[in-house]
Amino acid sequence: IHVVVNTVMDAVKLCLDLNNNNKDKLDYNIRPKKRNNTDFVLVTLHRQENVDNRDFLKQVLTALAESGLSCIFPLHPRTLKRINEFGLEDLITREIQVIEPLGYFDFLRLLKICRFVITDSGGIQEEITFPQINKHALVLRRSTERPESIKSGHTVLCQDQDHYSILQEIKKIKAMQPADNVCPYGYGNSAQEIVKILVNNTHYITKPKIAMA
Repeated sequence: IHVVVNTVMDAVKLCLDLNNNNKDKLDYNIRPKKRNNTDFVLVTLHRQENVDNRDFLKQVLTALAESGLSCIFPLHPRTLKRINEFGLEDLITREIQVIEPLGYFDFLRLLKICRFVITDSGGIQEEITFPQINKHALVLRRSTERPESIKSGHTVLCQDQDHYSILQEIKKIKAMQPADNVCPYGYGNSAQEIVKILVNNTHYITKPKIAMA
């Protein structure tokens, strides 16, 4: 067994490098509305166990509405459907800029320039640790499969999911200093390490024996 960290970081590095070489600006529809285009929070919600729960969804949207934060919220189709079914449309205030789901390049651009993230995503907990991003995330879950992101100081779990508790955690994360520039999931060279291991261990590979009838 060889530990080569996470190939997701290879994808992040590749896409950020391509983004850096592409000088095109974000599409007009997904630009932050405020003059300071980094003074926004990126919000994502999609987990079935979360958005299918009316009370959870109401608590989160209420907290966002009362937080005073300027938010950009790429809305997952499941989440949009549930907001409409549950009659929670009025909780989408002017400060919550709802947009359609984004491609990976545009999402990474927003992740790179946002103030911090509010999410229930697992992948985002990894992506925020990459040195060129290095953001905090408030994770709206009671547990996570990415404890390394908590240990590195990037992720904060919001285990109490009433809107008051969410607001308290938002206040804490707003006051946090940037995390140490340490990425527990690697720096984008996992694939190279895998190739090295394969090349250096070819003597372990043997042809299977085929029994002749």
